[in-house]
Amino acid sequence: MPFEYIESGGLPELFTLSNEETRRNYVSAVKDTVLLRNIIQRQNIKDAKLLEDILVYLVNNASNLVSMTNIVNYFKSKNRKTTYDTVSNYVGLIEDAFLLHKAARYDARMDIKFIPSGQPPAHVQTRPYPARFIP
Repeated sequence: MPFEYIESGGLPELFTLSNEETRRNYVSAVKDTVLLRNIIQRQNIKDAKLLEDILVYLVNNASNLVSMTNIVNYFKSKNRKTTYDTVSNYVGLIEDAFLLHKAARYDARMDIKFIPSGQPPAHVQTRPYPARFIP
């Protein structure tokens, strides 16, 4: 049962659905509803297909480092015209609709103590942000 949550996600309805195809259709319907109602209609998106294609690209590359430039270059290689600003705007809208969440890059080599610039020494953190390092 715990692995089912990891594989399927946290949508409660999924646990009542009996087979994989029904689950896949349900998740697809939720995605389509969020895209259509929360993003396309409210934000007056002109290229809905591009928005959906960006979402698919991001989901398919979830375990990779992705930049806006990579996304733009990918679509240009597929002969799709887009700009950095459009991709950045669409990715922001996808995040705002909670379809995806941006994860900050973690580098284990940078796991050192530091003091964020302008903060008193009591605010010592252990993750890399622009800072002056503790000697």
